[in-house]
Amino acid sequence: MIAQETYQRLKPRMSDALACPAPRLDARSSGAPFASVEVFCDMRSAQTDWAELETVAAYSAYQRRDWIVPWLGSVGRANGVSPAVVVARNAAGRPVALLPLGVMARGPLRLAEFLGGKDANFALGLFRPGLTLSPDDIRALLRAAAAATPGGVDLYALVNQPYAWEGEPNPLAPLARRASPSGGFKAALTPDGEAWLKTHISGDSRKKMRKKEQRLAAEFGPLQHLRARTGDEARAILAVFAAQKAQRMHDKGLDNVFDGAAPEAFLARVAVEPLDRNRAPAVELHALRAGARIVATFAGAASGRRFSGMFNSFDLDPAVSRFSPGDLLLARVIMAKCADGFETFDLGVGEARYKRTFCDLDEPLFDAYLPITAAGHALMWVKSAKRALKKRIKTDPTLWRMVEAARRLRSR
Repeated sequence: MIAQETYQRLKPRMSDALACPAPRLDARSSGAPFASVEVFCDMRSAQTDWAELETVAAYSAYQRRDWIVPWLGSVGRANGVSPAVVVARNAAGRPVALLPLGVMARGPLRLAEFLGGKDANFALGLFRPGLTLSPDDIRALLRAAAAATPGGVDLYALVNQPYAWEGEPNPLAPLARRASPSGGFKAALTPDGEAWLKTHISGDSRKKMRKKEQRLAAEFGPLQHLRARTGDEARAILAVFAAQKAQRMHDKGLDNVFDGAAPEAFLARVAVEPLDRNRAPAVELHALRAGARIVATFAGAASGRRFSGMFNSFDLDPAVSRFSPGDLLLARVIMAKCADGFETFDLGVGEARYKRTFCDLDEPLFDAYLPITAAGHALMWVKSAKRALKKRIKTDPTLWRMVEAARRLRSR
């Protein structure tokens, strides 16, 4: 994992990207259901409005401040992202909508996206319940925000948005949109974890899992589901995760997005440092230990009554992998979340066999674009074409097999 001296060099720079002016634009003349729009380029200045909407809005774990601020100061900074948090207020000055956005350069153009980038499975704003926006309202909001953003915005690319979240409709859904390349996978939980497994996993599959547990324990030692409670436990799990994921990505011919000082600093801030201070971490780490060996890892984050899986890994040694340790750990995590009172569990975005095994509900997502300038129209065409090609490849078995074959060649 990240060397301490490297992290200490990064740490003081994390706050540098958080400060710049925050102009306000009066929007009352637009006829929109908000009186003013303000853009914060200083995350600290947005905290009061964010905290107020957090108490009433429906949002995912990826819009929690204790997730976004560490991401912005590490991965976001490394990728040239500057915060541009949009806050719309009513006539009384109360926040009614908050869009946690960031701006980055694409050549001479400026692109605005949800903070969290590819690390956030779901992109959402925080809205006061009951807020209804028409397409014209949304366009007025974003155009006002672009005018209030230092340096301006050429294109808003607001991708991977759910149509609804935990029963609350997404007010941005009326904006012109197209389906995202991939959707999400989720499951409704019940208080009884054993009963949940019986209704979601077939009897034959559960029998096979029990046999795998028995054989894994017989060969490597008793099985233990470990949830990191201390900084040292979290560091140990992350070290194993890093090694397992690096090998997995190499074998599949993929870039390892978890490799490097910035992602390591992010994980340290959200999963390790809070435990060192005896505080609850934004990201929860789990592991399956067989004897003294960690054979699988899992990380997730909670928001309200929903627990979202972020990443996982398993031991690729054939002597271990034949027992499906990742599935064995995932079953234990889900049962634990049932006992904790969570109502929904998700495994994020992207296709994988194990996701469909444990999550029987689809979570459709959409992409919304709003170009502000003529150059933004051209950038929108490029980005939307790439997303459309990605969706076509993922839904065409022949094309997907070709991509996988190319990746295997790359890994060699």
